Amino acid sequence: MSVQDPATEAARLLSQIRQMTARVDELLVQLRDAGMSWADLAALIDPDDPPARSSAQRRIDSARRRLANRPD
Repeated sequence: MSVQDPATEAARLLSQIRQMTARVDELLVQLRDAGMSWADLAALIDPDDPPARSSAQRRIDSARRRLANRPD
């Protein structure tokens, strides 16, 4: 296995994070649109310390904006 230089590895990992974040955004919006409660969404966002409803709402609203502004 070859060792990647730190910049290449960082770029690869950041790309993966962006891809996973986009997918999580899609799933959270789908779950809320399907009727999942804010409490259940908050528990998904952080099972160890679920955020308040307002924080969960902001997370979903931000996800909707990111999805709406995403290039095709």
